Amino acid sequence: MSFFVLIIALFSACNTQNIDVTIQAFGAVGDSTTINTASIQQAVDYVNKRGGGRVTITDGAYVTGPIILRSDVEIHIDADAVVLGSLNQDDYPDSLNLFKDSLGQLFGVALFWGSDVRNVTISGKGTINGRGTPEFFNRKNPDHVRPSLIRIKDSENIVVKDVTLTNAASWVQHYIDSDSIWIDGI
Repeated sequence: MSFFVLIIALFSACNTQNIDVTIQAFGAVGDSTTINTASIQQAVDYVNKRGGGRVTITDGAYVTGPIILRSDVEIHIDADAVVLGSLNQDDYPDSLNLFKDSLGQLFGVALFWGSDVRNVTISGKGTINGRGTPEFFNRKNPDHVRPSLIRIKDSENIVVKDVTLTNAASWVQHYIDSDSIWIDGI
């Protein structure tokens, strides 16, 4: 019987890896101009598909559009790293505007967003800067919905800790129909 329990424990350990990757391993460049959305998303998806773990953002200023959060993934932003929201509205596709308020009004996409995710963490001493300055907004398109920094819907076990959140174009954080949310030291 104990042999059978040992085999099950070893099998479980092999299937729930604790992967730790950097976004640079997926081609991200922290030069404050390169758009890194695809590289960051690939890192998040890679960790999620392998059972979970950490995606680390180190040294530099990484410009990105929306990143879709995945279950069992921690996004860790080191103290010397900044995630910068793209200033190009085309980097925020309308297809990602998935959230409506109780009046049916559309909420814009967020820089980090997730729906129906579990065990997600955003941590570290680094900064998420939405760059929601006046020059971000396109006065030719007044219907453009401004992005928030973090939006989570229908999810549980969410942690946001120790990171600096600044210059949101809309709401900084927005949690909808979600449980077990811990926010600390932001």
